This record gives sequence, C-alpha cells and structure tokens, in this order.
Amino acid sequence: MTQLNANWVFLPRFHPGDENFKKGYYDSFLDHISLRWAQSSLFKNISDILPAADLVVSLFSTVGIEAVYKRKRVIDYLPPYVCDRLEELTGERTWNPAELGATQKADSEETLIKSIKYLFSEKGFAELQKNQERFYPTLQAGDSARKILETIESVK
Repeated sequence: MTQLNANWVFLPRFHPGDENFKKGYYDSFLDHISLRWAQSSLFKNISDILPAADLVVSLFSTVGIEAVYKRKRVIDYLPPYVCDRLEELTGERTWNPAELGATQKADSEETLIKSIKYLFSEKGFAELQKNQERFYPTLQAGDSARKILETIESVK
C-alpha cells in the first residue's frame, strides 16, 4: 500500500464489540500506514473529536452520517467482507450515504488511498459537500416539529 502523509495523526475509535480489532485483525493493514497514533482514551465519545477531524473513515456507521452533517470528508470503507455483514444486518449490500455520494465509497485498500487523495483535492471535496448538502440538509429551528406534524397529518 502507498504510504500516506506521515504528519497525520490517527485517532482510532473502534466499535466496542469489534472482536476483529481485539484479535489484531487490523494490525497488518495499519502497519502499511505511516501515521502517528493518538491515545483513544483521551476522548470518551467520537462526537467530541469530529469538529477537529479532517477525514472520517467509517464502516457503515452513524458516526459517518454525523460527520456528513458536519460537512467533513467521509469515506465509507466497504470491502466485500463488510458488505457481507451489512447484508446480514439490513438485507442490503449497499449503504445509502455512499450510494448518494454524501460519502466517498472505497471497497479495497487501493480505492481507499485513491479516495483519500480525491477528497483532499478541491474538486473532490466540493463534489462531496454538494452531495452532503443536497441529501443531508441541516435543519433549522422548528423544522423537526414541522416534519413530525406533517408526517402525522399524512398518516390520518
């Protein structure tokens, strides 16, 4: 795998139930990336560090969606084994934010590197943000209550 910028700081927050991480599954992948690791115990919730993040790499996670709303660069890393798990959980092999272009989809180590480079280009980030704003608009005060009332009215 091509080396990434050695000045980056990697802040891993793996799902507490991720047995693969506990077994060292990610070690061989992460060995190829020249990054400084930060101690993940410095923060309790991933939301605490999202405002400072330049890039979020997610595996079909609500953290990725939260980062979309913050207009961050987001890559949904969806190699075949992740899509297998997604299908097992949802019956689908696709992840909506990635399909809509609100996140960048990567399905291998090679496309992950290409996606990172693309999102740090002016064109890539502009296209991503355009899709984020289109498909995940931020709500204004009162919008939630209005949408709830509209939904209730439409069910009557």
